[in-house]
Amino acid sequence: MPKYNENHLFAALRLADRDSNGFLEWNEYQNCLLEIAELSLTPEETLTLNLLADVDGDGKIDYQEFMKHF
Repeated sequence: MPKYNENHLFAALRLADRDSNGFLEWNEYQNCLLEIAELSLTPEETLTLNLLADVDGDGKIDYQEFMKHF
């Protein structure tokens, strides 16, 4: 897994945040994961990653959760 610094991760979050509301809804996060062809994830695997990333269970992934996941 490549190493990313905080600026790269923040840029990735902003790019995936299609509606620019400051967090990723599950569909945005799932699409982000599916777009990374090198991962070759199935929709089921992306759902599992959504569940793992959404630490507080509110249905969205904020910057802190995104940082912890990566």
